[in-house]
Amino acid sequence: MQFRWSGRLMIIISLVVMASCLDEVDLFMPLGVEPGEGDITELLELLQTEPEIRYFNTEVETIIILEKSILTIPPLAFVNASNEVCTGELEIRVRELFDAEGIVRHNVPTITDSHLLESDGVFHIEVYKGDEKLSLKDGQGINIKIENDNSRDKMELFYGKQINDIDFYWEEADADPDDWSNVWQSEWVIQDSGQTVFGFGYEMIVDQLDWINCDIFNEDQPTTTVCVDLPEGFDSRNTRLFMVFDDINSVTVLDPDPDLQMFCTNYSPVPLEYQVTLLALTERDGQYFAIKKNEIITSDLVVQLEPELKTEEEIEDLLNSL
Repeated sequence: MQFRWSGRLMIIISLVVMASCLDEVDLFMPLGVEPGEGDITELLELLQTEPEIRYFNTEVETIIILEKSILTIPPLAFVNASNEVCTGELEIRVRELFDAEGIVRHNVPTITDSHLLESDGVFHIEVYKGDEKLSLKDGQGINIKIENDNSRDKMELFYGKQINDIDFYWEEADADPDDWSNVWQSEWVIQDSGQTVFGFGYEMIVDQLDWINCDIFNEDQPTTTVCVDLPEGFDSRNTRLFMVFDDINSVTVLDPDPDLQMFCTNYSPVPLEYQVTLLALTERDGQYFAIKKNEIITSDLVVQLEPELKTEEEIEDLLNSL
């Protein structure tokens, strides 16, 4: 199997070293090996869903009721690149992701730089004044209420960190795994535009935009590493490998291992005995390849996959079945 590392591995290694989560990683590139052709980012961008768009007057408090969540936005909460407070009508774009399909489509696996997470709600929020993307003003925050009849303790707020066009992880908002005060269980009654909304679930206040997640650490033990062997020509430039957990809302990814010449879960070990779905997506020369396979996690599991030529519609069907 072939791999194209370029700057991607160096970025991951730098991240891991700074986090002091892994031992030294040996860089390895087989001599005489050419990388596979294609660009997986093209397929990943194609699979993304469109956000829900709303317009609001930023000079008054705004309540936005979505399918499974409610946003409460304080007045005059956004600034432009010059740190000037914006007034008048603004545009907000929101994505709600509550299942593995959405997480895979947007390539936002539920992992930190070293741990697996279980999500009870992923959000992507952007705010614009015309064509200019805005930020939250210092000291301001958006209140997010997430409907969930089976809410759990020890949920935490995470923000998404995009390393490059492909690699992504979640970072605790408070950098303290023993503090769960930034997400709390709540019950609410909201009056808005003549309607009354009752709800129960989670509540949190976010002071950053873009990717937001309400998660709990998966602490199941013991854990193991899973590797997938793909045919020659399926590499890190043209292929993304996901592992979807069937019984919890968790998705991890398998990254290229230069020593084993396989894709492995080196950065986020997975708990044993879970039923999972492995999904490989590939773009090569304008053609799409994919394969899905069910497995049960056993110690040092190694799986061989042979991606098959697929149409865009067939890949959509694979994602819809997750």
